[in-house]
Amino acid sequence: MLVEKVNWDSDFFGYEVGKLELSNTSTFTWEAFEKASEAFKLVYVFSEEKLNYAPLKLMDEKVVLEHSLDNLESRNSHIGISSFKFSENGYEQLKQLSLESGLYSRFNQDENFQNGEFKRMYLQWIENLVVKNQAFEIIVYLEGNDILGFASLNKKTDTTANIGLVAVSSKARGKGIGSHLIEAAINKASAHNFKSVEVVTQMENQAAVGLYKKCDFKIKSITNIYHYWNL
Repeated sequence: MLVEKVNWDSDFFGYEVGKLELSNTSTFTWEAFEKASEAFKLVYVFSEEKLNYAPLKLMDEKVVLEHSLDNLESRNSHIGISSFKFSENGYEQLKQLSLESGLYSRFNQDENFQNGEFKRMYLQWIENLVVKNQAFEIIVYLEGNDILGFASLNKKTDTTANIGLVAVSSKARGKGIGSHLIEAAINKASAHNFKSVEVVTQMENQAAVGLYKKCDFKIKSITNIYHYWNL
């Protein structure tokens, strides 16, 4: 049983992080896993099947949803939709919204994270998207100078675009802003000649799952993610 080091997480968090991807739970034994995990403070375990071991804490049911762009009929974007243009004020708003987007994140839900890992990770994520141009499009919903929501688009493969972060301000929810952002993201991906769009969310976040299904996304896969801590 091989627990692989997750280099980025280890470097970013400042302690050893590993991962185990299980394709067949019948080969999993606790004794072998515990031994393989000795070198790590935290291990992520990914499994399509449920695992029932008390030290493993289920932190996420990761849902990947997909929207085919074949025969897509483009719709006009809502008047509030536009592409993000960098300004100090606008960037600060995006940073705050990015933290709101991670309410159901396993990095926010797991109480064993004690060093601000969630906040640092999501702020790094939005910096990568905006400052380091890892997103080819950041779509915002504007009301005056206020950014009430945003969605980022990046390239996953030559044929698939990925919706990375999606957030709607807590003061503006229930107004259909999320639907407008997702529809705009679909149109942008189609305009860039992608064949499909994927997005990842948490099963616990039923509002997001419902939004994507409403926008004609279909569930592609569900993965259980467990955390194991050597504390």
